[in-house]
Amino acid sequence: MADALAGGLHGRRVVIAGDSDAAGQAVTRYVAQALSDRGIEVHRLVIPDGVGDVSEWRTSASGTFDKAFIRAV
Repeated sequence: MADALAGGLHGRRVVIAGDSDAAGQAVTRYVAQALSDRGIEVHRLVIPDGVGDVSEWRTSASGTFDKAFIRAV
């Protein structure tokens, strides 16, 4: 999977935002490391505790989301 993703991402800045639960965080770490190992510039958007995913966060607190996204990139 990482090779296929990396093939189309070289030269681009990538922001990864998985779900905030343990499984989502593990997948985010795995994908970030796999892409980084292939020379892709990867940034993680950390979702706050109590928020399920990036869509929920963006909808419920757009001001906080915008600032965190800007810091991530």
